[in-house]
Parts: sequence; structure tokens; C-alpha cells
Amino acid sequence: MKKWTVVAGLIEKDGRILLVKRPKEKIDGGKWEFPGGKVEPGESLFSALKRELKEELGIEVLSAKPYLSTHGKAKDIEFELHLFRVESFLGEPKPLEAESSSFFTLDEALSLPLCEADEKLLKMLR
Repeated sequence: MKKWTVVAGLIEKDGRILLVKRPKEKIDGGKWEFPGGKVEPGESLFSALKRELKEELGIEVLSAKPYLSTHGKAKDIEFELHLFRVESFLGEPKPLEAESSSFFTLDEALSLPLCEADEKLLKMLR
């Protein structure tokens, strides 16, 4: 089984949380998750977060703090997911790789079809 380290960003606006919908052709396609992705070899968690949010949302993260972590599985991959609270960034988030993105209240987010690890993190936020 493959083991990955994954980072994700908690971006809030007016008390709502940004989630992205995974492309249908990917693992867990059509489910919602925090934006982020896999940490590359030799990359720090913060560097990976900056790179992933630039690729996924077109934003430049200026500051973020480690917030929550959890473990998960998807198909033949085990992963450790590190959620960062994104404190400041440049640009306006738009879905560059995801099917769509939107801001949700915590209750709205928990009613969506979610990736398992992201659902765990959202429940921790409650």
C-alpha cells in the first residue's frame, strides 16, 4: 500500500469554508474536500501547501498555521492529512483543477458527499 503525506488549506470567508469538488476521473471523484494535495519528496508541509493552492486555486499563500491532522485511506493509498488555517493570501480562489468550488457553512459542508478524511476534519471543526 502506498503512503502519502497530504496538505490542505482551510480558507474561511464570512464564516464559511471553501471546499472543492474532485474531478470525476480521480479517486473519490465527485466528492468535496479541502483544497490541497500530496507533499513531494524533500518539500516542507508549508511549501507543499503554497504550491498546491497556487496550482488548484491560483492564489499565493502568504501565511498559514498548522491546525488539524488526521489519517485516511483511498483505494490502495494510506495518507496523513495536515490541515492548515490559511491566514492571508493574494488573489481570488478559483477552481483550476477541481470540478467546482464554493464556500459553505459547517452544517452545509457536512451535508455534502465528502472525502472520508475531510469529513473527519470538518467534524473536528464542529
